[in-house]
Amino acid sequence: MKKILILSLTLILGIGATAQVKFGVKAGLNLSSLSDVETSASGASILIEENDGMAVGFHVGGFVNFSFGQYIGLQPELLFSMQGDKQKVPSTLLPAGSNGSTDYTFDYINIPVLLDIKPFANFSILVGPQIGFNIYKSATIDGKTMSGSEMDDSFEVVLGKKPFKSFDFAVVGGLQYTFIEYLTIGARYNFGLTNAFSLSESGVDITGWKNSVIQISVGWIF
Repeated sequence: MKKILILSLTLILGIGATAQVKFGVKAGLNLSSLSDVETSASGASILIEENDGMAVGFHVGGFVNFSFGQYIGLQPELLFSMQGDKQKVPSTLLPAGSNGSTDYTFDYINIPVLLDIKPFANFSILVGPQIGFNIYKSATIDGKTMSGSEMDDSFEVVLGKKPFKSFDFAVVGGLQYTFIEYLTIGARYNFGLTNAFSLSESGVDITGWKNSVIQISVGWIF
């Protein structure tokens, strides 16, 4: 990972030497969800938790835009992103009187590196990969919240191992429009490709919780 970061930084510096460079900051709304959690063994699959609504959060950070001409550019970003979901255990797996609802929060440091396609003046189509690093997690069950190592330990007691993953990889696509040369508005969708929750033990595989995030943001270019 260290070699990848060094190589990426070297590439960005090299690109910056030949492009018009602008810096900016941005912030906005997150509407996020997680895919269902399933367990499989001996060819059979059982749904453990299913999506029960979207979580509301926010993102904030900065970006650098490298422009190589009128129609193409590159936009790396560094963002703090509050993500999560509302999950529900299917009623068939619950004891009587329990609703099985849990609110999850997963905070990430996300680094998207986006191709900036500019078909019209001040209008951009942004698409590219994103890596993310989980820095905080919590779960609220029946009004009680557990987070961090407490959350890891609780799941380890039940499953035998800590199932949460600290690394996330996603594909990002969105639109951005610039007003009066400085003010930007944008909307994008982050589609997670890796499981935030994964465990294989004694022939039983538990997987799920791919991140899915809609982001609406405003920004300022210096």
